[in-house]
Amino acid sequence: FKSAITNWDIPSLSDIGDFELYEENKKTATVTVRNRSSQSIFKAYLRAAYQNRCCITGCNVVETLEACHIVPVAEDGSPDPRNGLLLRSDIHKLFDCDLIQINPETRTIVVDSSLKNTEYYLLNGKPLSKPLNSYSHFQPHQSALKQKWDR
Repeated sequence: FKSAITNWDIPSLSDIGDFELYEENKKTATVTVRNRSSQSIFKAYLRAAYQNRCCITGCNVVETLEACHIVPVAEDGSPDPRNGLLLRSDIHKLFDCDLIQINPETRTIVVDSSLKNTEYYLLNGKPLSKPLNSYSHFQPHQSALKQKWDR
């Protein structure tokens, strides 16, 4: 490891120049952004349904919670709350990478064996939390869970 560091061509401070917090000659580009105004409604429904708690971990730190599409919008997934889960950001990332899944038949958490020696594996086999009774119609839809499971 040490030899790898010494082989780097690290510029000196004089080569870098003065520190600037903001870039003056910033290059710009035009991008097209899909309007996802339905995303805020989607998230509001999921936050209410799951009482601001991750439906896998139970975490209630609102700043870490994200509205997750079971079948992603990029794959023509619907903004219907039944195609959604409220997940902690790290769990959302693992879900998107198929390292954490939900068995559509048992609605239990399935954690990939590559995470066996991590704290995430403690979630393996636990049931998925259900939405609050008044939002029970926002249960994750079986067909969405099955499509995610089968891919």
